[in-house]
Amino acid sequence: MGWRACRVRCPISKPSAPVERPRPVKRGRGRGGLLAVVPEDVGAALAGDGRNDFIWGHGHNYGLYWEERRDDNKDGSTNWRHYLIDDKVSQNHALVWEDLDRDGEPDLITGRRVRAHSGNDPGDNEPGCLYFYKWNRAERRFTKHLIVDGGPGTGLQIRLADFDGNGWKDIAVAGKSGTHILWNDGK
Repeated sequence: MGWRACRVRCPISKPSAPVERPRPVKRGRGRGGLLAVVPEDVGAALAGDGRNDFIWGHGHNYGLYWEERRDDNKDGSTNWRHYLIDDKVSQNHALVWEDLDRDGEPDLITGRRVRAHSGNDPGDNEPGCLYFYKWNRAERRFTKHLIVDGGPGTGLQIRLADFDGNGWKDIAVAGKSGTHILWNDGK
């Protein structure tokens, strides 16, 4: 896919129409205060067993992970298998599970939050970046694809919509690096 980036400068104003709430996403605090996201359909999409897996990004260090729900232990406690998705990107504060390339399968979209904790965590002063990860069910692994590096980061939210009407979902992010729209040319 081809991407064009622009920085957006616009006044803050009240919307004239009601704002639609995005589809529900369960959010919580992971291990040791880490940011996690659990899209409702991620369990079925990853392992194919209908169990609720989850994907989380380390908000205070490097790392993006998948936790696969396994059969319960004999004592009734839950059983999880831990997988590393990517250990080269830090400060993952926002994750989206949505079809970005129109292949009918959802993609994991995330990146680095620029200056997330004012220089106090590993990778905190590195430039912003955005990636999407394709899930390969047969190989049970993610493949990383660069959207933009050395530019906008994720901030605390990533929004997808076809802003320019070309049939491809564009990405809007806002954070300490500014507000940015990444135009998806579909190339």
